[in-house]
Amino acid sequence: MVEGLADQLFAHTGIAPLIADLAANVEVTVREAADRKLLFVLNTDEGRVEVSSLPTGVDLLTGKEVNGCLSLGPHESVVIRF
Repeated sequence: MVEGLADQLFAHTGIAPLIADLAANVEVTVREAADRKLLFVLNTDEGRVEVSSLPTGVDLLTGKEVNGCLSLGPHESVVIRF
């Protein structure tokens, strides 16, 4: 019920989710500075989740490149610089 109301209200303001079709057990936050953007993605669940629609960048925790999607294990997180 709340999600439906939020969808209606946010549609008129131009507010959109950071990541489309995000699972309920995944938290996403973005931090911006003049020279960089950081996307924090955290799986708060006990199971593995697939996250798509991510920006292309580098996971600062592992040094690996992220190209739009990734799999997060239980309670795993990434910090993507893009």
